[in-house]
Amino acid sequence: MRGVVSLAAALSIPLNLPHRNIILFVTFVIILITLVGQGLLLPTVLKWIKVEEDEVKIPHEKQEAIIQQQLKQVALEKINNDYSNDDLTENSLVRHQKTKLENELELLTDKFSCIDHSDHFQAAAARNRDVIRDIIKLQRAELHKIRRERKFDDVVLRNLEMQLDFDETKITGFQH
Repeated sequence: MRGVVSLAAALSIPLNLPHRNIILFVTFVIILITLVGQGLLLPTVLKWIKVEEDEVKIPHEKQEAIIQQQLKQVALEKINNDYSNDDLTENSLVRHQKTKLENELELLTDKFSCIDHSDHFQAAAARNRDVIRDIIKLQRAELHKIRRERKFDDVVLRNLEMQLDFDETKITGFQH
């Protein structure tokens, strides 16, 4: 798409203009230089100015786990620092949120151990994704069965189905 507007503008010059061919030639050469020249010279220029690629040696799964751990730790500290024990004893939802964060941090510690000490982590992770996918498939079938019974509001069922979609997307990406 780069250069199309320039070329279209050059081609729109009337045929009887004296230097139309020169304008077309110069436009085409400039487009060619900017597309091909820049593409071929960029790696050389990057080496010349010593721009190096960031080399992160940590596997993606571990990077994700480290970030999740940091986010959950910050959230747990927020609950511990900003909310009193009264909130935790009187409000079961706040207490549940704190317990959930603590459990998730413990699970992440186990995940680190698995990543660090497993020679076959990729195979184990792939098997885990297959198990989760099977569970989501079973839950989706159960949700369709519940929908046919017509006991629950469709909005609630759609929200739960959307949550299953989200959970599936988390483990598979956007591939099915």
